[in-house]
Amino acid sequence: MENVTLDKVKHLELKILKYVDEICSKNNIKYYLIGGTLLGAIRHRGFIPWDDDIDIVMFREDYNKFIELTNNRSDVYFIQNFMTDSSYTRYITKIRLNGTSFVEKGVKDLSMHHGIFIDIFPLDKIIPHNEKQIENQIKLAQKFIRLQQIKAGKVKGRGNLRTKRNKLVQLLLKIIPSKMIGKIIDRIYGMQNNKPTQYVTNFSSQYGWRKQTFPIDVYGEGTYLEFEGHQFMAPAKWEVILKSLYGDYMKLPPEEKRNSGHDVVHIDLGKYAEN
Repeated sequence: MENVTLDKVKHLELKILKYVDEICSKNNIKYYLIGGTLLGAIRHRGFIPWDDDIDIVMFREDYNKFIELTNNRSDVYFIQNFMTDSSYTRYITKIRLNGTSFVEKGVKDLSMHHGIFIDIFPLDKIIPHNEKQIENQIKLAQKFIRLQQIKAGKVKGRGNLRTKRNKLVQLLLKIIPSKMIGKIIDRIYGMQNNKPTQYVTNFSSQYGWRKQTFPIDVYGEGTYLEFEGHQFMAPAKWEVILKSLYGDYMKLPPEEKRNSGHDVVHIDLGKYAEN
C-alpha cells in the first residue's frame, strides 16, 4: 500500500473512531483502545507507522448497548456483524464507512460490506482456573463460526469430497439465519457473564484468551491517552496489557516484521479520496 493511500485510510479510520467515541460519551458506554492501537498510543502517540487498523474493546453489556444504539441508524456508517450481514464471517463487530472499499484477500469473493473499518471486540467474564470449560466454550463457538463461514461461502474445502460436503451443508444452512448463529455464539462466550468472577477475556483476539485474560480493574474506569492528536479511552492499567501481549513493548520489531497483517487487494476511498 502506498504511503499516501495508507495515510488516507488511517485518516478515515480515525474518523470512525471519533464517531464511536462520540456515541459512547453521550450514552455512558465504556470502550478501550486495545492491541496495536493501544501500543501505538503509548509508543507513537498514534498509529504504529506501518499499521493500518484500529481495535477497541467493550465489556459485553456495553458492546450490546452500543450495537443496539447504532444498529445501522446512520447513512455514513455500517455496523457489521452476524446480525446485519449474512455474508460476514468474523465474530466481532466492524464499523464500516459507507462508500469506501478496503477489500482483504481472504474475503474478496464474499458479497459482504467491504468498507474501511475499525474493529470492536467484546469482553466476557471467565473463571480463569476453569481452563477445560473455557477451552470447550471456544471449541464449541468455533464450530458455529465455521458454519457461518461455510454458509457465507468462505470455506470451499479441499478435494471433491469435502467440497461436496460443504455444498450440502451450505444448502442446509440456508434455512438457518446468520442472526441465530450469532446469538448462539453470544450465549456460548457469555456462559460465565453472570458468575461471581473478577476476570474478563477477549475470546476473539489473535493473541489467544490466556494472554487476554485480566482482572476487570485492569480496564476499570479507564484513562485518556493521546492518539493522533485526540484523546481516547484506554485501560486504566494499560501497561499490564501491553506487557502481556508484547513483552518489551517499547522495543521496535525488526524491519522484516513491520507489516500491517492485512492482505489488501483493493482500496477505494470514494468521495473521501480528495478530502
